Amino acid sequence: MRCKLRPVNELDVKLLYDWRNDTLVRKNSFNDGLVEYAEHKRWFESALTNSNIFFYILECDEEPIGQVRLNKIDTSCVVSYSIAERYRAQGYGKLILQLLENECVQKNLAESLIGYVKKENIASQIIFKSLGYTESDEGNFYRYEKFSLQHIDEINMKAGGGYWYSLTIEILYRFILGLMNARVPPFTAKKFLYR
Repeated sequence: MRCKLRPVNELDVKLLYDWRNDTLVRKNSFNDGLVEYAEHKRWFESALTNSNIFFYILECDEEPIGQVRLNKIDTSCVVSYSIAERYRAQGYGKLILQLLENECVQKNLAESLIGYVKKENIASQIIFKSLGYTESDEGNFYRYEKFSLQHIDEINMKAGGGYWYSLTIEILYRFILGLMNARVPPFTAKKFLYR
């Protein structure tokens, strides 16, 4: 199965509207009310032209699986994502964030990624922690942050990805975390194979 992130376009407005009003998506959102289509369309058109918003659809074999959005604030980006109902609990939440990290590295989008997760959203908490994000308790929600690999990517072996590229990046990443005395996540060379 081939999975990739593609930029959101004008034709995605209805798909994203349906996903936005999904019951579980609203439950996990900080704005959990139903959104009217006209309001969504205005927001969507504004988001497409906003240079501080990076918006993607996860597709696997050209089937839309979920969406992920970055809102840039200074040198950081706040991450928001959701997976379509029929594809939940199948590993796509983790995959969409891995692909997003790769996108951030390749395009030098941010120095860090930040996610805000409600305390009842256990699935997202597990995903962020499994990817090495640091967790802080903010009262009613958790804040997750991860510094991107943009500095490592400047080494860039323009080999176009592949196992050895992924392995080298992972080893360098873990070495830097060790120098910073940061918590080193479990080893997985697969982390950067999604390109």
